[in-house]
Amino acid sequence: MFSYLVVSIVMLSCFLHAFELVPYRVNDTWGYADPQGHLVYEPAFREAHPSCQGMMRVRTQQGWGFISSWGRCMFSNAYEDLQDFSEQLAGVKILGKWGFINHRFKMVIRPKYDEVRPFKDGLAAVLLNQKWGFINKSGIETIPPAYDDVHDLAEGLIAVKRNGLWGYIDPTGNWPISAEFTYAHPFSEGVAGVSIDGKSYSYIDKNGKIAIGMKFEQCGSFHDGLAPVKELDGGYGVINREGHYVIPPIYGFISDFSEELAVCSINGKYGFISKTGQLVIPLMYAYALPFRNGYAKVWNTIISEKVSHDVVAEKYADEGYIDRNNHQFWIKK
Repeated sequence: MFSYLVVSIVMLSCFLHAFELVPYRVNDTWGYADPQGHLVYEPAFREAHPSCQGMMRVRTQQGWGFISSWGRCMFSNAYEDLQDFSEQLAGVKILGKWGFINHRFKMVIRPKYDEVRPFKDGLAAVLLNQKWGFINKSGIETIPPAYDDVHDLAEGLIAVKRNGLWGYIDPTGNWPISAEFTYAHPFSEGVAGVSIDGKSYSYIDKNGKIAIGMKFEQCGSFHDGLAPVKELDGGYGVINREGHYVIPPIYGFISDFSEELAVCSINGKYGFISKTGQLVIPLMYAYALPFRNGYAKVWNTIISEKVSHDVVAEKYADEGYIDRNNHQFWIKK
Protein backbone atom coordinates (compact mmCIF):
# COMPACT_ATOMS: atom_id res chain seq x y z
CA MET A 1 0.00 0.00 0.00
CA PHE A 2 2.96 2.34 0.66
CA SER A 3 5.17 1.28 -2.25
CA TYR A 4 6.68 4.77 -2.47
CA LEU A 5 8.32 4.26 0.91
CA VAL A 6 11.75 2.72 1.33
CA VAL A 7 10.97 0.25 4.10
CA SER A 8 13.28 -2.20 5.82
CA ILE A 9 11.42 -4.60 8.09
CA VAL A 10 13.08 -7.29 10.15
CA MET A 11 10.99 -10.05 11.68
CA LEU A 12 12.80 -12.24 14.19
CA SER A 13 11.89 -14.82 16.75
CA CYS A 14 12.09 -13.91 20.41
CA PHE A 15 11.30 -16.30 23.22
CA LEU A 16 7.98 -16.08 24.95
CA HIS A 17 7.65 -14.84 28.52
CA ALA A 18 4.71 -15.00 30.85
CA PHE A 19 5.68 -12.03 33.02
CA GLU A 20 5.76 -8.28 32.49
CA LEU A 21 9.16 -7.01 31.37
CA VAL A 22 10.68 -3.79 32.68
CA PRO A 23 12.92 -1.39 30.71
CA TYR A 24 16.43 -1.77 32.13
CA ARG A 25 19.19 0.77 31.52
CA VAL A 26 22.90 0.02 31.48
CA ASN A 27 24.73 3.34 31.08
CA ASP A 28 23.15 4.83 27.93
CA THR A 29 21.63 1.71 26.39
CA TRP A 30 18.40 -0.08 27.23
CA GLY A 31 17.25 -3.67 27.47
CA TYR A 32 14.52 -5.47 29.41
CA ALA A 33 14.56 -7.31 32.71
CA ASP A 34 12.14 -9.54 34.57
CA PRO A 35 10.50 -8.22 37.77
CA GLN A 36 13.45 -9.57 39.82
CA GLY A 37 15.92 -7.51 37.79
CA HIS A 38 17.39 -10.34 35.71
CA LEU A 39 18.13 -9.28 32.14
CA VAL A 40 15.91 -10.88 29.50
CA TYR A 41 16.91 -8.71 26.52
CA GLU A 42 20.49 -7.47 26.59
CA PRO A 43 20.87 -3.67 26.36
CA ALA A 44 20.87 -2.84 22.64
CA PHE A 45 18.29 -0.07 22.32
CA ARG A 46 18.57 3.71 22.35
CA GLU A 47 15.12 3.86 23.95
CA ALA A 48 12.92 1.23 25.58
CA HIS A 49 9.40 1.78 26.89
CA PRO A 50 7.18 -0.28 29.20
CA SER A 51 4.89 -2.97 27.84
CA CYS A 52 1.51 -1.66 26.66
CA GLN A 53 -1.15 -4.10 25.47
CA GLY A 54 1.49 -6.77 24.95
CA MET A 55 3.85 -4.54 22.95
CA MET A 56 7.11 -2.90 24.01
CA ARG A 57 8.11 0.18 22.01
CA VAL A 58 11.84 0.49 21.31
CA ARG A 59 14.24 2.56 19.21
CA THR A 60 17.49 1.40 17.64
CA GLN A 61 19.98 3.30 15.52
CA GLN A 62 18.08 2.01 12.48
CA GLY A 63 14.64 3.17 13.61
CA TRP A 64 11.60 2.45 15.75
CA GLY A 65 9.89 -0.86 16.37
CA PHE A 66 8.00 -3.14 18.72
CA ILE A 67 8.83 -6.28 20.66
CA SER A 68 5.69 -8.34 21.30
CA SER A 69 5.00 -10.43 24.38
CA TRP A 70 4.10 -13.40 22.18
CA GLY A 71 7.56 -13.70 20.69
CA ARG A 72 7.93 -11.44 17.68
CA CYS A 73 9.83 -8.25 16.87
CA MET A 74 9.33 -5.72 14.11
CA PHE A 75 11.40 -2.71 13.10
CA SER A 76 11.08 -0.29 10.19
CA ASN A 77 13.37 2.50 9.06
CA ALA A 78 10.29 4.21 7.63
CA TYR A 79 8.96 5.01 11.11
CA GLU A 80 10.01 8.48 12.21
CA ASP A 81 8.17 8.11 15.52
CA LEU A 82 5.83 5.69 17.28
CA GLN A 83 3.26 5.75 20.05
CA ASP A 84 2.27 2.96 22.40
CA PHE A 85 -0.66 0.74 21.50
CA SER A 86 -4.04 1.80 22.85
CA GLU A 87 -7.23 -0.10 22.09
CA GLN A 88 -5.30 -2.32 19.64
CA LEU A 89 -3.94 0.57 17.52
CA ALA A 90 -0.72 2.60 17.66
CA GLY A 91 0.10 5.96 16.13
CA VAL A 92 2.97 5.94 13.63
CA LYS A 93 4.71 8.84 11.89
CA ILE A 94 5.83 8.44 8.28
CA LEU A 95 7.11 11.26 6.05
CA GLY A 96 6.02 13.84 8.60
CA LYS A 97 2.43 12.62 8.93
CA TRP A 98 0.69 10.40 11.47
CA GLY A 99 -1.53 7.37 10.95
CA PHE A 100 -2.27 4.15 12.86
CA ILE A 101 -1.12 0.53 12.64
CA ASN A 102 -2.68 -2.57 14.19
CA HIS A 103 -1.04 -5.43 16.13
CA ARG A 104 -0.09 -7.08 12.85
CA PHE A 105 1.82 -3.90 11.98
CA LYS A 106 -0.57 -3.18 9.10
CA MET A 107 -1.37 0.46 8.34
CA VAL A 108 -5.11 0.73 8.99
CA ILE A 109 -5.47 4.53 9.06
CA ARG A 110 -3.22 6.17 6.49
CA PRO A 111 -0.77 8.89 7.60
CA LYS A 112 -2.37 12.28 6.94
CA TYR A 113 -2.46 14.03 10.31
CA ASP A 114 0.00 16.51 11.80
CA GLU A 115 -0.41 14.98 15.27
CA VAL A 116 -2.46 12.21 16.85
CA ARG A 117 -3.22 11.03 20.37
CA PRO A 118 -3.90 7.45 21.50
CA PHE A 119 -7.40 6.00 21.17
CA LYS A 120 -9.65 6.20 24.20
CA ASP A 121 -13.21 4.87 24.30
CA GLY A 122 -13.09 4.33 20.55
CA LEU A 123 -11.98 7.85 19.58
CA ALA A 124 -8.57 9.42 18.91
CA ALA A 125 -7.83 13.13 18.80
CA VAL A 126 -6.17 14.24 15.53
CA LEU A 127 -4.63 17.51 14.40
CA LEU A 128 -5.08 18.64 10.79
CA ASN A 129 -4.27 22.12 9.48
CA GLN A 130 -3.84 23.42 13.06
CA LYS A 131 -7.31 22.24 14.13
CA TRP A 132 -8.23 19.30 16.37
CA GLY A 133 -10.97 16.77 15.81
CA PHE A 134 -11.64 13.06 16.44
CA ILE A 135 -11.61 9.89 14.38
CA ASN A 136 -12.97 6.41 15.08
CA LYS A 137 -11.07 3.16 14.54
CA SER A 138 -12.20 3.09 10.91
CA GLY A 139 -10.51 6.42 10.32
CA ILE A 140 -13.80 8.31 9.96
CA GLU A 141 -13.72 11.86 11.27
CA THR A 142 -16.69 11.62 13.60
CA ILE A 143 -15.88 15.09 14.94
CA PRO A 144 -14.27 17.11 12.11
CA PRO A 145 -11.13 19.11 13.00
CA ALA A 146 -12.45 22.51 14.06
CA TYR A 147 -11.06 23.12 17.56
CA ASP A 148 -7.99 24.95 18.83
CA ASP A 149 -7.33 22.29 21.47
CA VAL A 150 -9.05 19.25 22.94
CA HIS A 151 -8.81 16.70 25.75
CA ASP A 152 -9.69 13.03 25.37
CA LEU A 153 -13.23 11.75 25.70
CA ALA A 154 -13.96 11.24 29.41
CA GLU A 155 -17.24 10.06 30.92
CA GLY A 156 -19.12 10.86 27.73
CA LEU A 157 -17.90 14.45 27.35
CA ILE A 158 -14.95 16.11 25.59
CA ALA A 159 -13.36 19.34 26.78
CA VAL A 160 -12.63 21.49 23.70
CA LYS A 161 -11.27 24.98 23.06
CA ARG A 162 -12.82 27.21 20.41
CA ASN A 163 -12.36 30.93 19.83
CA GLY A 164 -10.20 31.18 22.94
CA LEU A 165 -12.63 29.56 25.40
CA TRP A 166 -13.20 26.02 26.67
CA GLY A 167 -16.45 24.11 26.94
CA TYR A 168 -17.69 20.54 26.58
CA ILE A 169 -19.13 18.65 23.63
CA ASP A 170 -20.54 15.15 23.40
CA PRO A 171 -19.36 12.57 20.80
CA THR A 172 -21.95 13.90 18.32
CA GLY A 173 -20.55 17.44 18.52
CA ASN A 174 -23.37 18.97 20.56
CA TRP A 175 -22.53 21.42 23.39
CA PRO A 176 -24.09 20.31 26.71
CA ILE A 177 -21.81 22.83 28.48
CA SER A 178 -21.10 25.98 26.49
CA ALA A 179 -17.64 27.45 25.93
CA GLU A 180 -17.24 29.94 28.75
CA PHE A 181 -14.06 28.87 30.56
CA THR A 182 -10.47 30.00 30.17
CA TYR A 183 -9.48 26.37 30.82
CA ALA A 184 -11.33 23.10 31.39
CA HIS A 185 -10.09 19.71 32.57
CA PRO A 186 -11.64 16.37 31.55
CA PHE A 187 -14.41 14.94 33.73
CA SER A 188 -13.56 12.37 36.38
CA GLU A 189 -16.03 10.79 38.79
CA GLY A 190 -18.73 13.19 37.62
CA VAL A 191 -16.87 16.49 38.09
CA ALA A 192 -14.31 18.58 36.21
CA GLY A 193 -12.00 21.41 37.19
CA VAL A 194 -12.61 24.66 35.29
CA SER A 195 -11.37 28.24 35.43
CA ILE A 196 -13.37 31.32 34.51
CA ASP A 197 -10.80 33.99 35.30
CA GLY A 198 -7.62 32.10 34.36
CA LYS A 199 -6.35 32.48 37.93
CA SER A 200 -8.38 30.00 39.99
CA TYR A 201 -10.24 26.71 39.55
CA SER A 202 -13.45 25.18 40.89
CA TYR A 203 -15.19 21.89 40.09
CA ILE A 204 -18.41 21.68 38.07
CA ASP A 205 -20.84 18.80 37.46
CA LYS A 206 -22.11 17.58 34.09
CA ASN A 207 -24.88 20.19 34.16
CA GLY A 208 -22.27 22.93 34.35
CA LYS A 209 -23.19 23.74 37.95
CA ILE A 210 -20.64 24.30 40.72
CA ALA A 211 -20.00 21.00 42.53
CA ILE A 212 -17.09 22.06 44.76
CA GLY A 213 -17.09 25.79 45.28
CA MET A 214 -13.67 26.20 46.85
CA LYS A 215 -11.17 27.99 44.61
CA PHE A 216 -7.77 26.50 43.87
CA GLU A 217 -4.73 27.65 41.94
CA GLN A 218 -4.49 24.20 40.28
CA CYS A 219 -6.63 21.09 40.42
CA GLY A 220 -6.36 17.47 39.32
CA SER A 221 -8.66 14.57 38.52
CA PHE A 222 -10.58 12.52 41.06
CA HIS A 223 -9.64 8.88 41.58
CA ASP A 224 -11.49 6.87 44.23
CA GLY A 225 -12.91 10.10 45.64
CA LEU A 226 -9.59 11.93 45.97
CA ALA A 227 -8.00 14.71 43.87
CA PRO A 228 -4.80 16.78 44.19
CA VAL A 229 -5.22 20.57 44.39
CA LYS A 230 -2.99 23.57 44.94
CA GLU A 231 -4.12 26.29 47.28
CA LEU A 232 -4.11 29.88 46.06
CA ASP A 233 -0.55 31.05 46.79
CA GLY A 234 -0.04 27.85 48.79
CA GLY A 235 1.01 24.24 48.53
CA TYR A 236 -0.44 21.04 47.08
CA GLY A 237 -2.70 18.77 49.09
CA VAL A 238 -5.46 16.22 48.42
CA ILE A 239 -9.20 16.79 48.86
CA ASN A 240 -12.24 14.52 48.93
CA ARG A 241 -15.51 15.07 47.07
CA GLU A 242 -16.76 17.40 49.80
CA GLY A 243 -13.74 19.65 49.27
CA HIS A 244 -12.14 18.74 52.61
CA TYR A 245 -8.40 18.12 52.83
CA VAL A 246 -7.43 14.53 53.58
CA ILE A 247 -3.74 15.26 52.92
CA PRO A 248 -2.69 18.76 54.02
CA PRO A 249 -1.39 21.27 51.42
CA ILE A 250 2.26 21.07 52.40
CA TYR A 251 3.78 19.76 49.16
CA GLY A 252 5.40 21.53 46.24
CA PHE A 253 3.55 19.21 43.87
CA ILE A 254 1.17 16.24 43.91
CA SER A 255 0.05 14.36 40.79
CA ASP A 256 -3.20 12.51 40.19
CA PHE A 257 -3.31 9.13 41.92
CA SER A 258 -2.37 6.18 39.73
CA GLU A 259 -2.26 2.60 40.98
CA GLU A 260 -2.91 3.83 44.54
CA LEU A 261 0.10 6.18 44.60
CA ALA A 262 0.74 9.81 43.65
CA VAL A 263 3.96 11.60 42.77
CA CYS A 264 4.82 14.25 45.36
CA SER A 265 7.63 16.72 45.88
CA ILE A 266 9.11 18.96 48.55
CA ASN A 267 12.02 21.33 47.88
CA GLY A 268 12.57 19.91 44.41
CA LYS A 269 12.89 16.27 45.47
CA TYR A 270 10.30 13.74 44.27
CA GLY A 271 8.85 10.59 45.78
CA PHE A 272 5.45 8.88 46.14
CA ILE A 273 2.66 9.03 48.71
CA SER A 274 -0.31 6.75 49.39
CA LYS A 275 -3.95 7.86 49.64
CA THR A 276 -3.53 8.16 53.40
CA GLY A 277 -0.59 10.54 52.98
CA GLN A 278 2.08 8.00 53.90
CA LEU A 279 5.40 8.57 52.14
CA VAL A 280 5.83 5.20 50.42
CA ILE A 281 8.88 6.03 48.30
CA PRO A 282 11.30 8.62 49.74
CA LEU A 283 11.80 12.10 48.32
CA MET A 284 15.02 11.21 46.53
CA TYR A 285 14.53 11.79 42.80
CA ALA A 286 15.00 14.86 40.59
CA TYR A 287 11.68 14.11 38.87
CA ALA A 288 9.16 11.29 38.61
CA LEU A 289 6.14 10.21 36.59
CA PRO A 290 3.10 8.29 37.95
CA PHE A 291 3.05 4.50 38.16
CA ARG A 292 1.83 2.59 35.14
CA ASN A 293 1.43 -1.18 35.08
CA GLY A 294 3.44 -1.49 38.28
CA TYR A 295 6.41 0.71 37.37
CA ALA A 296 7.27 4.41 37.38
CA LYS A 297 9.89 6.35 35.44
CA VAL A 298 12.19 8.54 37.53
CA TRP A 299 15.13 10.84 36.89
CA ASN A 300 18.10 11.07 39.21
CA THR A 301 19.76 14.34 38.23
CA ILE A 302 19.19 17.74 36.66
CA ILE A 303 21.81 19.08 34.27
CA SER A 304 22.17 22.60 32.90
CA GLU A 305 22.87 23.27 29.23
CA LYS A 306 23.75 26.61 27.69
CA VAL A 307 21.46 27.02 24.69
CA SER A 308 22.49 30.58 23.82
CA HIS A 309 24.72 33.38 25.06
CA ASP A 310 22.44 34.31 27.96
CA VAL A 311 20.04 31.36 28.23
CA VAL A 312 20.68 28.22 30.28
CA ALA A 313 18.18 25.38 30.10
CA GLU A 314 17.79 22.63 32.65
CA LYS A 315 16.83 19.08 31.75
CA TYR A 316 16.38 15.85 33.65
CA ALA A 317 18.92 13.06 33.14
CA ASP A 318 20.05 9.68 34.42
CA GLU A 319 16.60 8.11 34.17
CA GLY A 320 15.27 4.65 34.88
CA TYR A 321 12.31 2.68 36.22
CA ILE A 322 11.36 1.66 39.74
CA ASP A 323 8.77 -0.70 41.18
CA ARG A 324 6.53 -0.04 44.18
CA ASN A 325 9.32 -1.22 46.50
CA ASN A 326 11.68 1.36 44.98
CA HIS A 327 13.75 -1.38 43.36
CA GLN A 328 15.78 0.36 40.66
CA PHE A 329 16.10 -1.13 37.17
CA TRP A 330 19.40 0.38 36.00
CA ILE A 331 23.15 0.00 36.30
CA LYS A 332 25.86 2.62 35.92
CA LYS A 333 29.22 1.06 35.11
